[in-house]
Amino acid sequence: MDEESEHRGKPFFVDYKNRVWHGSVAKVIESLLERGRVGETTIFSAEADDDDALWLFTRLLILSADYEEQ
Repeated sequence: MDEESEHRGKPFFVDYKNRVWHGSVAKVIESLLERGRVGETTIFSAEADDDDALWLFTRLLILSADYEEQ
């Protein structure tokens, strides 16, 4: 990308990319919050019986470490 290489390493561009990334991740997590709190049902098999309905709760697991520790 020409625009990115032109601004690469400049503090305002680094801050901008940081805000975009965190804003995007926040929207994804917000979309999962309600499902994690109350859950949702889904049908597990193609032969849909009430016995095949599952109640699922979304969980988001994160592994965080310093680069040297990875």
